[in-house]
Amino acid sequence: MNMQIEEIHKLLDRFYKGETSLDEEKRLSDFFRQEVVPKSLEEDRRVFLSFYDQNVPIPSDLEQRISALIDSFDDDRKMKSERTGMRRLLSPFLVVAASVLLVFGIRFFVQSDNPKPALMADTYQNPNDAYRATMHALQLFSDNFEKGMQPIEKAAVHVEKTQKIIHQTIYTKQ
Repeated sequence: MNMQIEEIHKLLDRFYKGETSLDEEKRLSDFFRQEVVPKSLEEDRRVFLSFYDQNVPIPSDLEQRISALIDSFDDDRKMKSERTGMRRLLSPFLVVAASVLLVFGIRFFVQSDNPKPALMADTYQNPNDAYRATMHALQLFSDNFEKGMQPIEKAAVHVEKTQKIIHQTIYTKQ
């Protein structure tokens, strides 16, 4: 009996790898159909029998449904051939349209190579006016930056307090 169980284990390994022949699968099926199967093979028995003991009902209208499906494939093929005919009619026009687009694209590309005027230009004629405007802009930036830093500094103080509390809690418990 042990020899047979070892052989069944080997066959099962090959079965799960998809390497068994039909005869070997028949031997496994015959073995698992026995009344008494070792407990170590009970799970394999359920799995194996689920593959082979399925009584699947065949619908009575299966042949009609398959025929209808095949006919729909024929209809699809006919529609594709009609579309191909339309493409043949339209292809000369598409070639002309693509050529026109290509010519306009090349023209646009050549025009874009021409240098454009500078986007930035002097806005002040007097250097002193430019200096005052620059200083005003930098002062505005500095004021707003300082306003943004104040909450961050407050948060940093709270973080430091929290870290001290955590540090004290950790080292006083040890």
